[in-house]
Amino acid sequence: MSEKPDVTMGEMTKADGKSGRKVPKKIIWTIGVVAVAAIILIIGICSGAFLSRSNRILLAARNTIKDLPTVVENRNAADIIASGKYTIGVKGAVRGKDFDGTFKYKDTQLQAGGTISLFGRENLDFLANLDDEQLCASIPMLTDNLLVYNYKEEKDGYIVDLLGADGVASIDAALRELTSKEEQNRAAQEILSVIYDEYKTLDIKKAEKEEFIVDGSARKCNGYEFTVTEDELLQVMDGVKEVYDAYYGGAADALKLKLGEDFSQLRDRACSMGDINVKVYVYQNKLAAVVTEAEKSDTAFRLLFKGGEYRMQNLELLAEDLEGEHSILELTGKAAGEEGGYEFLIDNGEHDINLVISISGEVQFEKMSGDRIDVGNMSEADLRKFILRTVGTIITSHIR
Repeated sequence: MSEKPDVTMGEMTKADGKSGRKVPKKIIWTIGVVAVAAIILIIGICSGAFLSRSNRILLAARNTIKDLPTVVENRNAADIIASGKYTIGVKGAVRGKDFDGTFKYKDTQLQAGGTISLFGRENLDFLANLDDEQLCASIPMLTDNLLVYNYKEEKDGYIVDLLGADGVASIDAALRELTSKEEQNRAAQEILSVIYDEYKTLDIKKAEKEEFIVDGSARKCNGYEFTVTEDELLQVMDGVKEVYDAYYGGAADALKLKLGEDFSQLRDRACSMGDINVKVYVYQNKLAAVVTEAEKSDTAFRLLFKGGEYRMQNLELLAEDLEGEHSILELTGKAAGEEGGYEFLIDNGEHDINLVISISGEVQFEKMSGDRIDVGNMSEADLRKFILRTVGTIITSHIR
């Protein structure tokens, strides 16, 4: 089997003749919230956190994830991500603009690089590397030099006047934490604890069995039901935000990132949904379906684990509202042992996206070379010259 199974996201088109209408932004926001929470929980579940024999839902979730085909050395994609040593490749196109990039992580080093098509035939190549001493970036279209920011040294450049001493200190602290496994593990554990502390308070009851298509046949599946109240959801969101602020909030504020506004919008969305009823269906100790319905929403979601050679080989996310049932996302996995991996079909009638994702446990960092520009000690005049050259390069590229 290939060491890099691809996750392929196909074009956003009408699937199987189903409606291609635009999905409301409220639905997209909801999917985003659930996706982020799911990623965090997957890490905890794969590591064995929170599990006990009596916890049928989390055990089924772990069995479902562990059922993925192995990539290399008896490890699947979830195992590789949880190991903290991986290379993720992303290749695709959005509205006709191509991009091809990688993200690499190992020990105290992170590296991201790739190519993005901009205007006509112009491509923007970039490579950024963060290690236990400095952040280094190469953008050949803008400059032949390497942009270097040493977060362990004192700065006396214009960046201190621009962001303030406290702002620079916050950025330095955030970069140190990004390269510290201990800090990353501590932050992840705190987030997991926030989520699990609320999960433990849920009153999970048995629900009536329901029939779903699993592995090509209709199966009677055991059901479990619980309600997430608006207060419980907000408690989790506020707790996660508190952890984020403690580790990275200062750097975000220094860089003028409006993450607080984004969180407020997300929180407003949560408030607008009210209590959320969740039903989880299990077949042979693996997930078969998850059904959610919010008190103040006309839209219910059904995530179906249709299975095949492994339970996550075929997934479908459906939204049911006053207009009927609509397919939002479909995932089809290749047969175990085949090169390739998954194909996503997302239908929201608005964007045209193709995406291929590869995951590997092998990490080889690219070497960076060139004359260095010390961003932390760059004067105001030098910074203004650099910005003017950059703007001129972009304008020239656009004209061509």
